[in-house]
Amino acid sequence: MGHHRCGIRIVLAVGALLALAGCNGIWTGIDPQEYLGQEAPMTLLLAEYIGPDARATAERVRDELHQEGFKRAFVIADDDEAFLCHSLYKGFDDPKYFPDKEKFAAMRDTSGRTAFGRPWASPLPEPTPPNRYDLLEARGQYTVQVGVFDLYGRKQMATDYAGQLRRQAWKAYVYHGASQSVVTIDAFGREIFDNWARADNPWDPAKVISPDVKRILAAFPYLNWNGHQFTAEEVAEIKVTRRTSVLLPKTSSPSREIVTDVSESMFRSKLVRIPVRTRQPTMPRMPAPGPIPSPRGGGLR
Repeated sequence: MGHHRCGIRIVLAVGALLALAGCNGIWTGIDPQEYLGQEAPMTLLLAEYIGPDARATAERVRDELHQEGFKRAFVIADDDEAFLCHSLYKGFDDPKYFPDKEKFAAMRDTSGRTAFGRPWASPLPEPTPPNRYDLLEARGQYTVQVGVFDLYGRKQMATDYAGQLRRQAWKAYVYHGASQSVVTIDAFGREIFDNWARADNPWDPAKVISPDVKRILAAFPYLNWNGHQFTAEEVAEIKVTRRTSVLLPKTSSPSREIVTDVSESMFRSKLVRIPVRTRQPTMPRMPAPGPIPSPRGGGLR
């Protein structure tokens, strides 16, 4: 990964700086540990840095922001990934959010370029722990999803769960999406279907004939969600509905609303596609114009 060693100098009127800072003392930041296993609070994500000097770069930019009056800038980092953030917000309706966002978007560096691109609201970010079980390294096209983690600390929780399954002799993998971290077991090719050409046909789907896939689904019929292993009895008591409208041609009513109970499918373990690895963008020469996106695809989020 490229080394990002360029500092930042913000050109902005002192009065505007102090108005945005909104406080006199330097904010010591937040303790991410207090949010583990909870809904993450919202922050303004200014930049993500990657590489061996990511933490040092992010902290240097944070210190420069503090010197300019932005006392609520803070950094969350590990050895090779760092997030530069500003403040915590109750939501989009927080009266401080949009003024802060617009002022950071208007900042320029010493060369006149946008300093932070388009800063955006984000759940409090978390660094990605070392992933020895990366699903994108698995050799296959399909895998069985058995765990979902979407609370703060999800990446570490998913990694821990995959490690637990590995110790039980299951070939577990981890995938970190934009909003969820998932845990899956094993990797398979087209041979698991009776007719792979119908694998994605919703009207006449192919049948899974692989005994290995069936064995995994029998051992893990329901998902582990944020550390809680759902059971058939629990799912039977949960009702999650989805409303859809269906067009009705040549009738007096143009459409009809259908309410479907999706509880069973939502909490069941399932066969999913393995996402295709995307090429990660190289480290920009100037502070990142926004967060580097996570890979998407394959039905995993």
